[in-house]
Amino acid sequence: MRLFVIFALCIEIYPGLGVAGRKCLSVKCSSVPTKQLNNPDDIGSVEASDLLEHDQENGKYACCACGRATYDITFIGKWTKATYPRHFPGPMARWSPLIGASHSKDYIVWEYGGMASPGVTKVSEWGAVDTLEREMKNQRDNVFSIIKTRMLYKSHDQVSATFKADSRRNLVSALTKMYPSPDWNVGVDRINLCDRNCTWKKQIVKDLYPWDAGTDDGITFISANRKSEPQQPIRNITRYTHQHSQGSFPNREGSDVIRPFGQIKLRLMHTSGACGIPEPPPYPEHERIHCEVSRWSSWRPCSVTCGYGVQLRGRAITKKPMNDGLPCPKLVDSKPCIVRNCSVPATPKQNCKLSPWSSWSGCRGTCGRGGKFRSRTILQKAGAGGKPCPDFYSLIRWRRCKLPKCPLEKSNDCIVTGWSPWTSCSKKCNRGRKFRIRKIIKSEKKSGVACPIKLRDRRKCVAVKCSE
Repeated sequence: MRLFVIFALCIEIYPGLGVAGRKCLSVKCSSVPTKQLNNPDDIGSVEASDLLEHDQENGKYACCACGRATYDITFIGKWTKATYPRHFPGPMARWSPLIGASHSKDYIVWEYGGMASPGVTKVSEWGAVDTLEREMKNQRDNVFSIIKTRMLYKSHDQVSATFKADSRRNLVSALTKMYPSPDWNVGVDRINLCDRNCTWKKQIVKDLYPWDAGTDDGITFISANRKSEPQQPIRNITRYTHQHSQGSFPNREGSDVIRPFGQIKLRLMHTSGACGIPEPPPYPEHERIHCEVSRWSSWRPCSVTCGYGVQLRGRAITKKPMNDGLPCPKLVDSKPCIVRNCSVPATPKQNCKLSPWSSWSGCRGTCGRGGKFRSRTILQKAGAGGKPCPDFYSLIRWRRCKLPKCPLEKSNDCIVTGWSPWTSCSKKCNRGRKFRIRKIIKSEKKSGVACPIKLRDRRKCVAVKCSE
C-alpha cells in the first residue's frame, strides 16, 4: 500500500529565514507533498532539496501584504531605427494592444520554456487579444484584473492602464506583439507586486527584451508565415536563436544580448483594506463599472517662449468607476519642449494684413429685394505664429436693399440677390483666382421657382506677369 506523507511547513518570506517547522509567525503555511513512498520506512529518506525547491518557488511568489492595491501599468515602446537599425520596418513598426492580468501563482500566462497557449499564439502571430482574454476569464478566481490597452501605431510611443491586485492574486503578467514579426513579443512574467516586508511595492521598472513564441519559424521581421512543426517552447531571442546570417537579430557587436525593445513601469496608486479586517466580497465582473476617459487633447503650446519648457495635454472622465471598477488613469500628461535659443532675438509675429473695405456696390437683384456688396483684399499673408487670413469668400460682405416689386405671378418664386462684383485677383502677379457670391433672400413657396444651387463662383485671373 502506497503512503503519501505531507509535511506542514511554514514559509518565511523575510530574507535569510527558511522553513520554520510547524510554528507559524503571522505568515502563510503551505503543505508540501513529498515524493510517493512505497514503504513507510522510507519516510526519512525524503531529500531536503525537494522541500527547499518547493519552499523557494512558493517564496518567490508569496505575498503577506494586506488588503488590495491599485496599480498603474505603462508600456513604453523603445523600438526605433536609432536603437535597433537592423531590418527596421519603418512606418510599419508598431505594437499590438498590451494584454495581461493580475493573477495567482496557480495560473501562468506565459513563461520561458513553456508552450504558448492558443491565446498567446493568437497574440504572437496576429496581435489578436480576444482568445487570451477569454482564457483569462475562464480562470475565474485565479485572475483579479484583466489588463488591456489600445494598440500603439508608433513603435516608440507609450500607453497606460490601471488594474487591481490582492494578496493572493499578487502577480502580474503581460505581453504585446511586435509588428511586423513572425511570432515575436515582449512582456513580463509573474512580477510579484509584494515586498518581503509585507508591503506593496511602490514602483517597478522592467526592461523588455524580445522573445519567440515558438509557433512560427520566420527569421526576419517581414518573414512569410511558416508554422513551426512541431511547436517549440517559448525562448528569449539572442544572436544564437535563429542561427542565420540574414536574420533580423544577429548582433554585430559579438554579444548574445539584444538591446531592450521596450519597458514596463508599474506604479502603486493606492491601497485599501487592512490586516485582520476581511475584504468585502468582490463584485462580479458584469457589475463592475470601470472608469472611462476621453481621448487626449492636442498638446498645448510650450510653456516658455525660448529655452526649455513643458507642454501639457489633458483628457476628461466620461464615466466614473463604480462597484469596485478600475479607477481612472492620470488625466494630465506632460513632455519637455525646447523653443529657440534665448540669446537669439525673437522674430516679431506677422499677422495677416487686409485692405480697407471697398464702398458698397449698387443694389443687385431682379425684383423685391436685392443685395449690396463690398469687399477687401489680402495685402500680406500671416507669418509664423501670426493671425491667419480669412478664406477668400469671407472677404465679401453684403446687406439687403429694396428693388421694384415683383409681379404677382412671381410671388412664390425664390428671391436671390444678383452676383456680387468680382474680387481683386488673389495674387499680385501671375495666375491667381477671383471670387464672387450671391445670397438667398427668400426661399420658394409651393410651386414657385426653386432657388439656385450655385451661390459661390470663382475663376482664374492674371494680374500682371511676375518679373524674372
